[in-house]
Amino acid sequence: MPAPLTRFAAALAVCALLAGACGSRLAPTGAGPSPTAATAPPTSSPAATTAAAPPGSEASLRVRATEAVVAFRDKDFAKLAALAHPDKGVGFTPYTFVQPRDVVLDAATIRQGFANTRTYLWGFSDGKGDALEWTFERYHGRYVYERDYAAAPQVLVDNYPQVRGNKYDNTKAVFPSARTVEYFFPETGPGPNWSGLRLVFEDRGGSWYLVGVIHDEWTI
Repeated sequence: MPAPLTRFAAALAVCALLAGACGSRLAPTGAGPSPTAATAPPTSSPAATTAAAPPGSEASLRVRATEAVVAFRDKDFAKLAALAHPDKGVGFTPYTFVQPRDVVLDAATIRQGFANTRTYLWGFSDGKGDALEWTFERYHGRYVYERDYAAAPQVLVDNYPQVRGNKYDNTKAVFPSARTVEYFFPETGPGPNWSGLRLVFEDRGGSWYLVGVIHDEWTI
């Protein structure tokens, strides 16, 4: 009997050795990163930076506004369509005072960009009162991105005077739950040459969507 017991014990020892040798190849799923992965430097991307901003926060608002002003600069209408409010679209106001007659474009129309050659009545020119019956392309060049607002020296978040010229700003009355980001060029040199592009956003499901594009400049 002693011999069989000795052989049995030896067999158990061999099995234990084999199990130990295989253990490193059979780590359970989710056991953690390998030593190489643990020492790898972290990576970052614009998407990761955007995701890091808490939904509905000022940080996420600034990110979204930057996306919008750059899209206007680059005439990236697919991007602008994605930023447009899915229910309300985007209203365009040439002289700060938002009115019911302001042109509102939905995401599908914005996506067309300058290929949309329809003429809209955007309002009336300051002083002369001429009808601004223009295409989207012409309006964009005069009352949206007539200056490089993406490089504006001042970026004002919910903090701008309601009266700069002689036209009252009623943004807060029309969009009571919205937040605004304005890209502003202060007056330089002789003459009233200041101007601003105000982007109006509303929170929908934790994401900011563009509902208004308001142009501001000196008026008589």
